[in-house]
Amino acid sequence: MISSLVVLQIKQNSLYSLKQKNMDKNLVIGIWIVSAIYCLYKLFKRSKNISLDGVIGYSPGLEIVMVILIGPLLAIIDFSMTWIRIYKEAEEARRRKQ
Repeated sequence: MISSLVVLQIKQNSLYSLKQKNMDKNLVIGIWIVSAIYCLYKLFKRSKNISLDGVIGYSPGLEIVMVILIGPLLAIIDFSMTWIRIYKEAEEARRRKQ
């Protein structure tokens, strides 16, 4: 009786562990997709402002592939740089106020 309970507990723990691994994997993939979409948005927003030698528009080409591959890293860098810029502007405004 005790051994069957132990076996049942082990099966439940392994099933929970498998579900947890799947949830972790889905979370990482979700973050990857969201950050890649964010970086693609920023890339296309920037590409609308660029004009090369009178050519209207700009095609990002291989930049899209790199954005999809390293999207999370680019998103972290972009958020960090934005935070630094906002903090710097706030510090400058505080100094001007004094």
